[in-house]
Amino acid sequence: MTIAIGLSPLHGSQKSPVISRVVEWLLRQQNEDGGIPAGKPGDRSGCWTTAATIAAALGNGYDYEKVRNLVDFLLNKQYHDRVKCGSWPLILAYPASVLATADAVRSLIMVKNRVIPQDVRRRVRGAINDGIKWLLEVYRPSEGAWPYSQDGRDQPDSLFATCSALLAVNQTGNLSPKMQDEVRDYILECQDPATGGWRSNKSLKGPVNASDTARALVTLIDADLLPPGHSAIKRGFRYLRRQARRTIRTQKVSITSRRDAAETVVNNNTACDMLIALTISHRFADYGHSKCVQFLMSTIDDVRGYWELQDEEHSEMITTWPTADWLITQSTVLSERKASYRTIQILAALRVKAAKIGLLTTGAAASSLVILAPNVAAQVLTPLETPLARSVASTVLFGIAASACWDFIKSIVQRFRNKGGE
Repeated sequence: MTIAIGLSPLHGSQKSPVISRVVEWLLRQQNEDGGIPAGKPGDRSGCWTTAATIAAALGNGYDYEKVRNLVDFLLNKQYHDRVKCGSWPLILAYPASVLATADAVRSLIMVKNRVIPQDVRRRVRGAINDGIKWLLEVYRPSEGAWPYSQDGRDQPDSLFATCSALLAVNQTGNLSPKMQDEVRDYILECQDPATGGWRSNKSLKGPVNASDTARALVTLIDADLLPPGHSAIKRGFRYLRRQARRTIRTQKVSITSRRDAAETVVNNNTACDMLIALTISHRFADYGHSKCVQFLMSTIDDVRGYWELQDEEHSEMITTWPTADWLITQSTVLSERKASYRTIQILAALRVKAAKIGLLTTGAAASSLVILAPNVAAQVLTPLETPLARSVASTVLFGIAASACWDFIKSIVQRFRNKGGE
């Protein structure tokens, strides 16, 4: 699930036909209890998926009436027993979840900021306060992190849960300077200094991946934990830029736990995480931004109106929460770029094509330099009177030609490596 709930909601009413079709498809999947199926139509309702659907609809210009039943579902399914009071489960009857609670709180903040009846506003405000109270209770100050679940048995600390919870706490104004410092230190300890990428937790060191890197960057920037020019943020974006030049489908998301320490999941959702990080940092001209935009817009089933997870670890089709993620990502991009869906789609396609043309141009330029270098050298060297001047000039000219050829060869080799990794 994406981390972008409530970061930059789109308040306008202008909607593209594609986005409207996707939102309507998602809203039609409601179960009788008012919730959205956790993974696909027919599943039990998921609090996490329902919260994401609320954010997806509101963020793309829909009003409260469109999500009223979803809001009622969230308010009714919040736990009120002594141990789990204020929390939500991922799926009904599941244990209390930090991720589900953080996203439910952030989606309800979006509801609170809309025009809603006063009695609903009171209930929403109470649910938000109870949710934040529970999140603060399960926070682990000694680690500067939140666990994946309340007991922390599967994953004692989780970067994803920590980022989600911190953003919820920050959006409600409950982030203390002490907690800010503790969480910042934890997030930085999860970064791999060699690659610049982030792993899913500190306690069980797994591989770095693009999704966790994007989540860490979004949190560090949005919660003002680090200045944008900090070296850790720069290294993180360099890592994302390298990953974006690979095939998006091959990106891996680490699901590290005590039981499956090396488990990875490959899915389309990684492109959402990467695009959100590149968008909120206003890296619109970055090739990775355009490639993620093009990938997301070209893989949506805009006839039937949903987006598929396409997770290689699952044979069943997972559509509800990936579709909500797709919509939240689109609302973030549309809000930050202040352009229409179609305009952004065209600009992304042109940017990706320009990069491919640039590769051909580099090859042509390199070939031309190799062919023309002797003639150019002769013209440049003739007026020079001393052997030293001729030596320096010839070295520069042939250095340029060799550098161009080498860059071209490296780009071709890298492209073949990427193809082989697919």
